[in-house]
Amino acid sequence: MKIALTGSTGFLGKELLRILNDKKFDVECYNLRSTEKINIFLNDISKVKYNVIINSAASINPTTKNDFYINKYLPKNILLSIKDLKFTKFIHISSINVKNPMLNDPYTLSKKFAESSLKKNNVIIIRPSLIIDESYNISNRLFENLNLFGMGICPMIYPGNLYSPVKLNLLSKYILDIISKDFVGESTYNIQGKESLFLWEIFDNFCKKRNRKAIKINTKFLNLILPKLIKKLFYKNNKLQNFLYIDRKIHEKVIEI
Repeated sequence: MKIALTGSTGFLGKELLRILNDKKFDVECYNLRSTEKINIFLNDISKVKYNVIINSAASINPTTKNDFYINKYLPKNILLSIKDLKFTKFIHISSINVKNPMLNDPYTLSKKFAESSLKKNNVIIIRPSLIIDESYNISNRLFENLNLFGMGICPMIYPGNLYSPVKLNLLSKYILDIISKDFVGESTYNIQGKESLFLWEIFDNFCKKRNRKAIKINTKFLNLILPKLIKKLFYKNNKLQNFLYIDRKIHEKVIEI
């Protein structure tokens, strides 16, 4: 099976590449960090008959023109470039954030925009919740560089958002199952984990794995004292969002793994 993969250096992409290689699939990885490389990729998929194209490329914190292009416009351009939609299975990795009307940050809005451009086409859309690995690293990189003065003391918001994080290895295996099925066509999968954890709980486990001490910054009171207008500003920033209580679980049409 011949597979094209974008985002192979990312959190999910690395794991996908590993399991695809383990299965001895013929995988071509594409780096999309420049306009030239994006054009090479789109040109290739218009000429080469790939059995599967997996688009896991995304910017969690989009700021540059290229970031926004990859998040918003690349999925549609992949669709337009595929030579034969009846032959090629196109899998687009989105985010379960798009199901939460409270979230209005650039990442979520760009994912919503991308999905709107893919409607009524033969695209498989996978919407995972927060992705977590066995060491409690998370997909949005929020925990990076949180080691106060290099002393192993790590401050974190308490309790933070409530997540149903999906495990990286289980999500990757689930995507592998989709790849292996004969079905080619339109379908959407909302995927989250079976366990509900507050951001603080995830971070506390992250620190314990590294012999660090997590320190609580209690932000419970913010939900009570902040006016709606200020809260809306928090919802527009993917880091500030965690200061408030937001239940990110989806309660209908969801696959728990």
